Amino acid sequence: MICPNCSVECVVQGFEIICPSCGLVVDEVLRCSMSSMSYSNINHRKLSESENIRMQESSYRKLIHRVDTIIGYVCRSLSISKNARDRAMEIASYLITYHQSKFTNSTYIAIVSLLAAVKEVDPSNPVKISNIVALVSEMGKRVKVRTLMRNLLTYSSIAKVRPPLLLSYLESLLLRVEHIVSSRGSNDDIELLPVVREEAFKIAARIPKSYYVGKRPSAVAAAVIYLAYSAVLRRLRGKKRGIVTQSMLCRLADLHVSSLHDHMRAISSIIAGSGPH
Repeated sequence: MICPNCSVECVVQGFEIICPSCGLVVDEVLRCSMSSMSYSNINHRKLSESENIRMQESSYRKLIHRVDTIIGYVCRSLSISKNARDRAMEIASYLITYHQSKFTNSTYIAIVSLLAAVKEVDPSNPVKISNIVALVSEMGKRVKVRTLMRNLLTYSSIAKVRPPLLLSYLESLLLRVEHIVSSRGSNDDIELLPVVREEAFKIAARIPKSYYVGKRPSAVAAAVIYLAYSAVLRRLRGKKRGIVTQSMLCRLADLHVSSLHDHMRAISSIIAGSGPH
């Protein structure tokens, strides 16, 4: 920006654009604190409420994606079971969804979730905190022991209050699907996400606990999401196929397509009122 008085290039100082020659305040700037500090002209339009929501959702999905990357790497390196990994992602989603003010760092969320999951699902596993921290450090993540201990204590104080098991796994998998769709899909695909989410939870609410006890909840959640997505796609778009595929869900939930089909058939029967209760 050029000063109208002396034609000198202006500079940003504090929250004002001033001329370094004559000192004239040419304009003002505002600081945007959504993700990083930046400056924008005060005359720029303010973000609408819907835009703010979209930005928050995007940040939310990116956080769960970073956590998923860390958990996946550690589980592969330490041969941690699929069930423990599923549980770790479910715990992480729970922390991000319901306790975001207490858990904001993807590294600590991943470590806390993994430790809790291994202790719960596979207590005989010899994995130690030091093993996980060492692997996370290899990824270039800095871990402060005192901060980690504080996060573990915080988790232990809130772990007793948890949503129903299937709904937690469903939330976890939905977040990962939504991240992929938001990154690769069209605007039409992204617009379907809230409707698919609502439909998925409606379907899950009709599944009796007796059905998924003893089964991998993430596999059931994958089937629920595909059924919900297919139903919404047919109803609103008149199409049978979209960006959310069976192979995508099988990869995210780490299951074979035949298992997905089995769960889809069983859940469809339950919804139709002819399945086992």
